[in-house]
Amino acid sequence: AALVEGCATGGFSSSCAPAIESDYGSRHGVKDGLPRAQAHKAIDIKGAQGDPIYAAADGVVDRSGTTTYGGNIILINHGMAQDGNYILTGYVHNSTNLVTDGEVVKRGQAIAEMGSSGLGSDGVTHLHFEVYVSKVNLKAPNPVWKYEDPHKYWYGGAYAASCFKKKKKYENAPVKLTL
Repeated sequence: AALVEGCATGGFSSSCAPAIESDYGSRHGVKDGLPRAQAHKAIDIKGAQGDPIYAAADGVVDRSGTTTYGGNIILINHGMAQDGNYILTGYVHNSTNLVTDGEVVKRGQAIAEMGSSGLGSDGVTHLHFEVYVSKVNLKAPNPVWKYEDPHKYWYGGAYAASCFKKKKKYENAPVKLTL
């Protein structure tokens, strides 16, 4: 299992990782590689409608809902990463969310099904995977969250993506993400 079902050789150093259609910082969109107005602040991974999407690490669902631009979205609070930042992951454009606000989730748990919901999907079925960081926890008054390159937080180390393996034992802290 990976962030999305199935692994194929693609834009990561790991051979099991799903192919990235639009990487963090890219100016190419998922719809026919059309140019973006600004650098991309997430990783876009294409898949098939209804493919399962899995949690990248243990955490608590902060939000499972809908927005106009993102469609069906899930935000998961994972706690503190190795660099001292608190980590929040976002899973955007889902066809269906399978978890609810406040639910505790485990790494590798199916949390959504892939889709193309929201105006920002350009009608292309894909997972828009975001990482946000903050120096203070989500529950602190007025936390300031900023986009961060997800490649900095892989379990195998920065820019060394690690695919989730069911039988492997993972440390829960500090937060390190798997595909």
